[in-house]
Amino acid sequence: MSGAQATLYTGRGAELYHEIVQSDTSELREIIHRLRGKDARVLELAAGSGRITLALLPFVRSITAVDNSAELLRILSEELARPNRKNIASKANVVLADILSLEPGGHFDCVVLGTTSFCLFDADQRRSLLADIRQWLNPGGELLLSLRIPDLGGQNSYVHEVSPNLAIEERFDAVRGTFSSTLIERSDDGQAIAEYSVTTHLLTESDLRTELREAGLVLKDAVDVGPRNRVGAIGDYKLFRAHSPGPDAMGESTDVQQ
Repeated sequence: MSGAQATLYTGRGAELYHEIVQSDTSELREIIHRLRGKDARVLELAAGSGRITLALLPFVRSITAVDNSAELLRILSEELARPNRKNIASKANVVLADILSLEPGGHFDCVVLGTTSFCLFDADQRRSLLADIRQWLNPGGELLLSLRIPDLGGQNSYVHEVSPNLAIEERFDAVRGTFSSTLIERSDDGQAIAEYSVTTHLLTESDLRTELREAGLVLKDAVDVGPRNRVGAIGDYKLFRAHSPGPDAMGESTDVQQ
């Protein structure tokens, strides 16, 4: 099997990651709903292979898609080059960079950080990133950020059967505060031939709300996201919507729901 360093963001792992996330649309519907008709200039962080980027293109003025995986951004660039996207591909700017040291240039109406990628970072990194995001947002601009809090029904692991040749094993360690997802690639006879993993930090909704507030971002709401494309122990999954203080956020009321 592939070595312990094989991840979902490089080589074959990136290809499989791109393949399996295409049917994961619940979060997309919520994000599109927030941006439709607003002609927004968008910065998408941890864009990956473009699951969110490509879906947003028809509904935004422009989108800057940032990721530190060259393999995933190569896939995104190939998707943008498809003939059916020639009329809208110019809206996208693909940037290879570490979002913790990013200098995107200019300001944005919306920053999107989807697929719970925020949990890739520890508390100090999250604090720094939220401070940067507030600086990148126009006054009244919005942050759309997703968070999943796993609940494995009293277990510390769960296996989702994606297909006869693919499974995702999820494990969490409450003591260490970590949550890992491992994509297992199998042969036709069911033998595991490769594994690709990513480990994130466990983050509670209460802690996220506190971190947003300490960064000077005003929480508008937190919307439940559906069961995505999996069954079983999915946990609590929400899309958080916060804005930078200033004029009405994206043209809406500034009433805050706590």
